[in-house]
Amino acid sequence: MPLHCWPDLPLMAKIMHSGRVCFDPQIPFAKATGMNRYRLVDAQGEVMMSLPIHGGRSHHQALGEVRLAIKEGRQRSEWATSHWRRIQNGYRRAPFFEYLENDLRNLILEPGNHLMTYSLRVLAWLLHRLQIDAQITESADKYPLNEPWAVLLKQRVWKTPRYYQQFETQTGFIPSLSVLDLLIQCGPHESKAYLDRYLDLNSSNFEPFH
Repeated sequence: MPLHCWPDLPLMAKIMHSGRVCFDPQIPFAKATGMNRYRLVDAQGEVMMSLPIHGGRSHHQALGEVRLAIKEGRQRSEWATSHWRRIQNGYRRAPFFEYLENDLRNLILEPGNHLMTYSLRVLAWLLHRLQIDAQITESADKYPLNEPWAVLLKQRVWKTPRYYQQFETQTGFIPSLSVLDLLIQCGPHESKAYLDRYLDLNSSNFEPFH
């Protein structure tokens, strides 16, 4: 299964459905995907957040080898500070931002050096906050899985019921955002309940092809 830096709702549903997920560090890094991008929202609409990669977009590496960009001699990445300011500006009035602010500040401002390590840390935090019981491993060879992941990863149409979004009157409801938006808007308890409903509503997406 691909590892995204801040998963969207379909990926969180897949993790909930499986209960045990393997992220292979040898999978090729795919530029311009959820591996280093996630979507949030502000009063103008959808916002694409991108984690810059050391060496730019032209390199070819395994996901486990990809390093995040940081200027030599800097203790903190300029892009991380920019991300945090944008999240603060967009979400400071959201219902659960203050409740999650300290954790989010640490996650956003201290991403570390490697993309995969950062993404796994984010996922562990999300699973803890959402109280999702899922086992995460990093080697398919050591922990073989029986789930038909080729089926799960095919493009499907996902039904996304409405949840509270603070800018909905300006932008309309936007269904394609990171689960981070859901968590900040609705809080851990209601977000978990929403994801349970989301999983039930999209249960046919996990049925194997015949």
